[in-house]
Amino acid sequence: MVSKTGGIGNTKAINTWTRRGAEMIIREERHEDYNAILQLTYQAFLTLDYPGRQRMDEHFLVSLLRGSKFVIRELCFVADCNGEIAGHILYTKSEILRADGTKTPTITFGPLSVLPKYHRQGIGSALVRHSLEKARELEHSAVLITGVPDYYPKLGFKRARTYGLVLSDGTAPDAFMTFELTPGSLNGGGEFHLLAPEYELAETDNAGFEKFHKEFINKHYHGQIILRPLWDADIGLLEKWFYMPHIANWYEHPEDWIHEIRNRRGEFIFITHFVAEFDGVALGFCQYYDCYFGQQHEDWYVVDNPGMMFSIDYLIGEPEYLQKGYGREIVRLLGEMLTELGAKRVVVQPDKENVSSCHVLEANGYIYNGKYYTKDLSPTLDRIETVISETARLILRPWQESDAEDLYRYASDPQIGPIAGWPVHTSIENSLEIIKGVLSKPETYAVVLKSAGHAVGSIGLMIGDASNIGLPNDEGEIGYWIGVPFWGQGLVPEAVNEIIRYGFEDLNLKQLWCGYFEGNTKSKRVQEKCGFKYHHTNENIPWPLMNDIRTEHISCLPKNEWKEKINQ
Repeated sequence: MVSKTGGIGNTKAINTWTRRGAEMIIREERHEDYNAILQLTYQAFLTLDYPGRQRMDEHFLVSLLRGSKFVIRELCFVADCNGEIAGHILYTKSEILRADGTKTPTITFGPLSVLPKYHRQGIGSALVRHSLEKARELEHSAVLITGVPDYYPKLGFKRARTYGLVLSDGTAPDAFMTFELTPGSLNGGGEFHLLAPEYELAETDNAGFEKFHKEFINKHYHGQIILRPLWDADIGLLEKWFYMPHIANWYEHPEDWIHEIRNRRGEFIFITHFVAEFDGVALGFCQYYDCYFGQQHEDWYVVDNPGMMFSIDYLIGEPEYLQKGYGREIVRLLGEMLTELGAKRVVVQPDKENVSSCHVLEANGYIYNGKYYTKDLSPTLDRIETVISETARLILRPWQESDAEDLYRYASDPQIGPIAGWPVHTSIENSLEIIKGVLSKPETYAVVLKSAGHAVGSIGLMIGDASNIGLPNDEGEIGYWIGVPFWGQGLVPEAVNEIIRYGFEDLNLKQLWCGYFEGNTKSKRVQEKCGFKYHHTNENIPWPLMNDIRTEHISCLPKNEWKEKINQ
């Protein structure tokens, strides 16, 4: 979609703003921020996983660049939230090698890091916009990056290939993007090169990384077990562990376990895998999964609904860490995760001759029922089942994994998704993944019909850069849908009016936006009933989710007009 800010827009004003009661200030990085920035970078990238990821070395890169002559200090900024470093952006020098052998100086940024608890609050986009304006003031010609292909175009970045630019390997993927600060500076194309050797060193210096990472963990997370995602580079280690005698005794058919792990993004996507680290050393493996989906592969339990009962597995791979309490801590951490997910019960079926594992489970409160170990969890109802808002007929609350079956029931209807811009759900498993991903984002809620007792639709606020139309941090975009059986009952306007009140009164937003695609007359009528007025139309929008081109009509509702409406 076309951003109404037209690129970096009102960047100069983004220095200080208030979000959910906290004051955010963008300022230049200081020497004393270094340790906080390292920890921020580590936490920001800890859970990042994608095909081919070998390790998490972004914090190592920051340490390497600390004294680099290629860092542009006046473009390194932090977002300070009441004294806590919530975000960080780092710039270095780069260049374009032209066909005639000449070189054009450019700049690049990365890593761009935001603490997980501050995600979806506009901090990342604010750092980018602020730094771009500063770079323009310093008369830099252009910024070239490799980053998330769907995110940066909302901030005004364009595909680098549109300028004839390629990476050093001759490719120009969607992730390779640029922002031209001086008009015409990228004309003629060329080959992009990072000048700081630290970028390559962070990926190739294995010994240096191991030394740094252990020192970093010992300094900031000493004595703690950390569960991080299992990466492709870990598979060799897992293969070694599964064939070690103290593991092979209890994990039959290790080749099946490796098969599951290799297919964790396909057939076994319902399993969440971790590597357990202690003081920077990988010592074990663990996983959890919803038994509703697991019963397709094993037959020792029967589950009627998803999100209710889970199972776990764990192992200590390195022999020197056996019998030291690490298994107990891993199981405890998995229990905390499942409690946070809203799981009601955990069941585990170890070999009864595996006395050590049985003792670990018993130490964590598991009870043997003659067939397997079980533990009933106390759900964090104030988080999982919190009612964010309530109307005469509806409850708005966070989505839960146990909603997957209800979500599939309505989202599998082709009358729902395609007109709104997303494909129909193909299975309960598909709906579960969408709950875990898209619907777990901040300010995204299940619409529960009180008389039905379950979720019948969805509504949410996409604030600032989380929106699809490029909004400032004090504005939001509303999205919504409801199942076909509940059309024509006035439920959507009821939910939208309540989310409008929530956005203006509770979140103190200044203006709300809505959009509907050409032909979605039902959505248009909802917006008109709720006081939204037509603002503009975006035409010929590529829509990758549906692989088509769309026209979207945008309407808006300023806070002052809403107040006048409700006071009439």
